[in-house]
Amino acid sequence: MSFLGNLNPKRPAGPQRWELRLARKGGPIDAAVAGWRRRNVLLSASVEGLLLAAIGFLLVSTRRMQKLAEQKMQFVAGVSHEFRTPLAAIACWRATRRTE
Repeated sequence: MSFLGNLNPKRPAGPQRWELRLARKGGPIDAAVAGWRRRNVLLSASVEGLLLAAIGFLLVSTRRMQKLAEQKMQFVAGVSHEFRTPLAAIACWRATRRTE
């Protein structure tokens, strides 16, 4: 009998169909695949949660930085005004002293 011949007398001669059956020691493969799928879903949900937390952190940090920049601008404007006012008075006094 050859491998190319008809192995099953009830089936007609022609291309043979082979069937491969796998068994897992720990139980059926479907259960293992379901476990892997569940683990992957939990892992992806965890990663998405971390990404959302990082985005929220970035938004809060950006708003804080904008507030800080605004406060800095107001402080510099106030300090420059406080310096300019006495300097202007001194310059005015000096100019009047020169003209005298």
